[in-house]
Amino acid sequence: MKIGEAQSIYREQVQRYRKEKADVSKQLQNLRKRMEATPEGAERYR
Repeated sequence: MKIGEAQSIYREQVQRYRKEKADVSKQLQNLRKRMEATPEGAERYR
């Protein structure tokens, strides 16, 4: 494998990880909003 090929694969992996991190962060924000909006939300969504 050449360096250019490895760099390309690495960049693709990093992009996928960043997208997944953003998706998880968005899910967490949505859950926090639901917890705040719901009475006893912290206990309910535990």
